[in-house]
Amino acid sequence: MRTSLVTDEATVSWLDRSGGSRSAQVREDLAVLAALRRTWRRRLEITDPEMDLLRDLLNGSVMPVEMASRINTLLAMEIEDGEPDGLAEKWGVDIHGLAEKIRAAHPADAWAVWDEIREWWRQEGQ
Repeated sequence: MRTSLVTDEATVSWLDRSGGSRSAQVREDLAVLAALRRTWRRRLEITDPEMDLLRDLLNGSVMPVEMASRINTLLAMEIEDGEPDGLAEKWGVDIHGLAEKIRAAHPADAWAVWDEIREWWRQEGQ
């Protein structure tokens, strides 16, 4: 399948970093992201009730890509801010323990959490 990509100079420079073809670099980068997405939950040991809390909490949230390097900290703060809303009791989750799991996560894993929740809501909204 062929597709095209419109992007900026910084992204083109990033794609040219290996000296190979841009399409090969895009395929490799996407494969890495997909692998991270498939395995983050096992690494973070997120339970089903914790995911339910996260889905509830993050419904309608927006996370700009520029925040990717700090997303673990931002998500942890969102989780802690959800405490007064009673989400811990609703889902039977240790909200501080969940916030610490996310805060300690690598940003790539935290982004995968966010991306899965975002996808879940896109499908749920259909």
